Amino acid sequence: MIATDRRLDLALFLFVIVLAAPVVQTLSAQQASRLALTASIWDRQTVRIDGYPVGIDRAERDGAVYSDKPPGQPVLAVPAYAVYRALGGEPASRLRVEGNLGLWAVSLWSSALPAALLTVLVRHAAGRVEASRSAATAVAVVTGTLVLPFSTLLFGHLLTATTLLASFLLLTASRSSPWAIALAGILAATSVTIEYQAAFAALVLAGLCAVRHRRGAAWFLAGAASPAALLALYNQVAFGGPLALSYRYRVFPDEAASRGIVYGEQSQLEIATRVLFDERGLLVATPLVAFGLVALALRLLRDGDRRPEVVTCLLVVGAFIALQMSWPNATGGASPGPRYALPGLVFLAPSIAYLWARVPLIGALCAAVGAGVMGAATFTQPIVPHDASGVLRYWFETLLAGDLTATIFTLRLGAWGHVPWLVAVGASAALLVSAHRRWSRDGGDQSAPARS
Repeated sequence: MIATDRRLDLALFLFVIVLAAPVVQTLSAQQASRLALTASIWDRQTVRIDGYPVGIDRAERDGAVYSDKPPGQPVLAVPAYAVYRALGGEPASRLRVEGNLGLWAVSLWSSALPAALLTVLVRHAAGRVEASRSAATAVAVVTGTLVLPFSTLLFGHLLTATTLLASFLLLTASRSSPWAIALAGILAATSVTIEYQAAFAALVLAGLCAVRHRRGAAWFLAGAASPAALLALYNQVAFGGPLALSYRYRVFPDEAASRGIVYGEQSQLEIATRVLFDERGLLVATPLVAFGLVALALRLLRDGDRRPEVVTCLLVVGAFIALQMSWPNATGGASPGPRYALPGLVFLAPSIAYLWARVPLIGALCAAVGAGVMGAATFTQPIVPHDASGVLRYWFETLLAGDLTATIFTLRLGAWGHVPWLVAVGASAALLVSAHRRWSRDGGDQSAPARS
């Protein structure tokens, strides 16, 4: 049983890696800012990014240029960039919009690998509630929500989701040692260094720790101290104070206005409505989210044995969706969907598995629709202006026309490069199906039977 369980995890991991890792997306302003900080730390041993091609996503202080992003993801990506440079890769100071292998290497490390790990974490989170749907839920969450496009893009949302869910799993394990609780604290605090908006989720996890482990909360806080101290040090060096965030010095609002990019034309109610019901909205483009929200409500009413965990998921999901609804636009800028909600969506996984076991056809339909939309976005053009219309039609027309995004294979082989990639995706999917069947034969899908 343990062997087949590990084989299933490995098969899930490989499937996502094969699906996402070869994709080479176009360099955009958000990604350029993150890549510049990573590159400057390695190539110049400084956090200043003067001279890098960063566009409007930057901060300026005392005549120096900095990234306006939190430092966690760029700092953690330094090893990947270092290997890329050691293998002869060109420096990020050279502008390369298409076929940027430096961007690809850092995205592989910061997005594709975390997405693969997240798939395994989602399976285990779902398996604690309904083992028979754990693998299906893992695949559905990764391919049928915003996780898929962001597994190929250099943003911080996916890494945030991975650290937060890992912290949650450590805190809700049947047995949690002090060291495990401390690691949960490290992961929760690290999520804040990656995405400042994760602070509320980290506080919710601290509350869960206090409820479940009481005295163990001191270990959680001790673990959180190190990432917090490193963030304070970065802020001191870059912006003159331990609590001085990059957002204070960002030039985006003024430069966006000068380029005709206007926000604030819609009321917050209109934006909130679009977050849910726009063509790229959470409930339209990714109906698995609607399925998960209904399931979460049902668990809140029925699953009294896991009430603290369910409430934690509700608070985290609600916080990230509310964050997106409070933003000046419904997608967080050029994005395939309401991107700030992404880290919260993975906390729907246990509830999705719970309801999927009871209404399997609806669960499968929601997963399939989301996978179709997100697949079309990921493999054509996921970066779309927030005010664009007809986006779903554009994605599918582009996909049907065979105008796919570049991969490491097509950069060498042209259009024929899609063939080995698609063959590899098919082979990894077959391996996953085989691993799941073997796991089911060994009784893995009976470890947490459905309850009424």
